[in-house]
Amino acid sequence: MKIRLLLWPLSLLYAWGLRIRHLFYDLGLIKSVVFKTPTICVGNLSLGGTGKTPMIALLIEYYLSKGLHIAVVSRGYGRKTHGLIEANFESTASQIGDEPFQIYRTFPQIRMVVCASRVRAMAYLEASHFHGVAEKKISLGPNQSGSQSPPDLVLLDDAFQHRAIKAQFNILLTTYSKPFFKDFYLPAGTLRDHQLRVKKAQVVVVTKSPNPIDKDKNESFVSRLNLRPNQPVFFSHLKYASTLVGLKEHISLDTLKGEKIVLVTAIANPEPLVVFLTSIGAVVKHLKYADHHFFTPSEINLLKQYNRIICTHKDFVKLSDEIPQLFYLPVSHDFSERDKQAFYKALPEV
Repeated sequence: MKIRLLLWPLSLLYAWGLRIRHLFYDLGLIKSVVFKTPTICVGNLSLGGTGKTPMIALLIEYYLSKGLHIAVVSRGYGRKTHGLIEANFESTASQIGDEPFQIYRTFPQIRMVVCASRVRAMAYLEASHFHGVAEKKISLGPNQSGSQSPPDLVLLDDAFQHRAIKAQFNILLTTYSKPFFKDFYLPAGTLRDHQLRVKKAQVVVVTKSPNPIDKDKNESFVSRLNLRPNQPVFFSHLKYASTLVGLKEHISLDTLKGEKIVLVTAIANPEPLVVFLTSIGAVVKHLKYADHHFFTPSEINLLKQYNRIICTHKDFVKLSDEIPQLFYLPVSHDFSERDKQAFYKALPEV
């Protein structure tokens, strides 16, 4: 708490810097680019752990079911490469980042492009002229001609704070246990964008909520979000699968009751998974690593000594080639039946 108080003046400066930056964009002093291809942005106001990757997966499933060609644009956080890269069947997590790799392995029929510049990535996908508030020429670089056919829809992963590109539709996520209105600005807290930006989202989703959620607590929570009148807000909860998934077999969760298990995580917030496994009766030994951690050979050799390891899907795609006794527990966002219908109805038609 003392450290937070010491950092508080820096957080105030950071918050004012954000307001000035957004004001410049709002006044047109800094230009945003609008692309012809429909775009949906999934983002948050804070650093990590709100469930962006499961939300991207949910949107991919939904729009694939409508017969659309989907592309995802991501920064590829934590990758060992630079520049613009489009994923292919030979791509690795170190080349495109662990979360894009997870998404691409799950949905190989989509196009996955990683680049620090979302504008450059979109120009690559369209591979043609685009229009916007400002007309800019984007250099694609060698061997990046964008020869594949353009997608029907592009999902912008973690791009809410990137004003250089203007998405047609924004989904903002915040967690129930640590909503943005209880957070501090960097460096005292984890807020990286201004709280007032919540009003710019077409949809707000409160993730990792209790299920069921108390109606009075729901209304109190919504009032503190400081939304526009009639701005849609939905509460989602984590839905864990009933089986563990491995390379060669599936295991029922029922078999974990009373069992000692090893859980390996390299994600921003593993606590909900730990709580869930404990709630079903498992005795959890948790080996916790930093988010986006790439495991060293010595760490992998250490993990190989265990008979069975449970991990997240993101860690599974990085480790399963090296550790055959690895299993992951699938997880997704789920809504109450009423919220589910309203959420999908709120999504844009493409």
